[in-house]
Amino acid sequence: MPAPPKLARRFSFGALRGAFEPSEEVARVSLAWWDEGPDDPSPVFGGSAEQPTTLVAKWPTDADGRIEPERLREAWVLRWTMTADMFVELGKLHGDFHLGRHDLLVGGSPASRVVPCSESIYRLARERKEELAAAIEQAVAEVLAGTRRQ
Repeated sequence: MPAPPKLARRFSFGALRGAFEPSEEVARVSLAWWDEGPDDPSPVFGGSAEQPTTLVAKWPTDADGRIEPERLREAWVLRWTMTADMFVELGKLHGDFHLGRHDLLVGGSPASRVVPCSESIYRLARERKEELAAAIEQAVAEVLAGTRRQ
């Protein structure tokens, strides 16, 4: 069983533009991760214990959170600053659904609802759609550098 995600205190996401906020609209997101080998893509978290932060690729979906494959290139890379309770919930999910290998459906009713998906679009893109994966990775790099406008 994988270890729960940890805060990576060496990363500072304070200067990022654009934020993901869970809402009544269901969103499908992939957590950004550093590649630590094909079997252990580890999610990246920064910030503080009170306000953990990560980056997500928010994928285009219909109202029920189903992915719209023809619109994958419209994904947004956004900062997600969550509550400590949400971070704990993600840690629990990570034990059964490795967050580097599974997307999350976030939001709906209640807005704090989080449901793991069967796979990660970001991981699949890295394996099969190198151009799309490169675009997402470039967006993550630009967001981290503070040069991407959202």
